[in-house]
Parts: sequence; structure tokens; C-alpha cells
Amino acid sequence: PVLDRWVAGGFDSEAEFLRAVDWDEVWRFDVARYQYLPILHFARMNRVPLIALNVERTLIQRVSTEGWAAVPASAREGIGDPAEPSAAYLDRLREAHGQHERRPHGDGEYAAFRRFVDSQLVWDRAMAEALAARATGEDAPLLVALLGAGHVRDGYGVPHQLAALGVDRVVSLLPIGPEPCATLHAGMADALFGLDAESGAAPAPLTLGVLLAGAASGSTGGVRIERVIDDSLADAAGLKTGDVIRTVAGRPVRTPGELAARVRRTAPGTWLPRN
Repeated sequence: PVLDRWVAGGFDSEAEFLRAVDWDEVWRFDVARYQYLPILHFARMNRVPLIALNVERTLIQRVSTEGWAAVPASAREGIGDPAEPSAAYLDRLREAHGQHERRPHGDGEYAAFRRFVDSQLVWDRAMAEALAARATGEDAPLLVALLGAGHVRDGYGVPHQLAALGVDRVVSLLPIGPEPCATLHAGMADALFGLDAESGAAPAPLTLGVLLAGAASGSTGGVRIERVIDDSLADAAGLKTGDVIRTVAGRPVRTPGELAARVRRTAPGTWLPRN
């Protein structure tokens, strides 16, 4: 409904729209840096329908904690069982899992990795099913899906799930930055859109260098730090794993999204007193 209202010309400002979709909490990416707004404005000016593909973040979090098999059908948001991943996709997910440094939940590293795989497959499957539901029939419209590169690259993620759903008329376009041709390989996408150093450059996002565990319990609230990245701004400032950030620049923060937005909207070099 929020997307329909946006396309129809509703909302008095971008800020009002972003609040309505809970952008800072659900997405957390800098909407300006990642160039989402021009796409949203194009859809609004040309009355192009926008379709939400994702699922509630809480479902993905539950799957990563419990595994897909442990989630009852009533809590799966209507999503079917994902197609099994290829060996190459598993290799890529294993590398990503290592970067997250997630701790096993008491039943071994393999089980923790498998739950991580489940969460990624459910994510891919949910978006694929949302697309497949609108891509059938002779009069099916042309759908343009805007997905993170990890869900598209090499056809491992959403394209793989779409094929399992019987949707094979899929073309993928992958933007790439200024990188050596030796790093490119056949099958990355059907087409690559190259960006040179100037047009593809964007100022590095301002980050604290922490992994956030989520909202802290208790009446005072705040956001709990799960891990501090070595040699980061947070490390230099003396933040520690287990710390709870309750205020930033004198204003309370209650969720990871609020904290990320507060940092992102602060000019580099600004001192941010915290408590």
C-alpha cells in the first residue's frame, strides 16, 4: 500500500515516504548513496507499479537461528521449500558465513552454517516466488527486479530459484566497478554494465565498525554491540563487545536502524558524544 501511494503521487516529501516504509530500520542502507531515490522517482513520474519482493526480517532471523525445518508452516509467510543450492553457491555462502564470524548455537559449526544457508535460500526463494506469481501467462508484464548483487551473480540465488519454479526467461544485468578484466568470468550475468572510476565512485559510508545484536532489553533500552571490528572507529573510541549504546549526541536510540541512521547523517569528523 505504501508503494502504491508513492506511485500515485502521495506523500509530501521523500522523508515522509521513507518513514512510511520504515527505511532506516528495515533497509539501513544509505538511500542516497545507493541511488535508490532516482529509481523511485522514475517509477512515480511514469506511474510504473512497484512490487515489494522481500519478507519480514524477523522470518530470516528466525531461520538463521532455528533452521527452515523448525519454522512451522503458519509462520513461513506462504513461502515454499527452496530448491537446493549448487555446490558453487555453497562455497560462496561458506565464505560469507566466515566473514560474519557467527558463533555456533551449541550443536556445531556445520549446523550453524546450514542455518545460515537456509536463511539465504529462503530469502532468494521469497523474492523468486513474488516474481514468479506475476511472470506467468501470455500477457505477463515485463518485470524489472532490483536485487542485491549477491542474489543475482552467477545465477546462484534468485535466478536459480526462478528456474526451479519454471520461470526460465530471465536476463540478468550486473553493474561492475573499475576492476581488472582478469577478475571477470563467463556466467557472472547475461550482461555487465561497467562503471569507470569517476562515475562509479561514491564517498565511503561513515560507519562505526560494529556488528549490532539488536535492541537491548530493559526499561532503558538501547542497542547492544555484538562485536567491534579491529582498528575501526568504534575500536579507537573504546567501545567493547557487550556495550549498550542508549543515546547518540544526546538523543535516545532504541533500534539498530536508528543508530545507523544517526551515524550516517553525521558529517565526517564530527564528535558524537554517546552514553
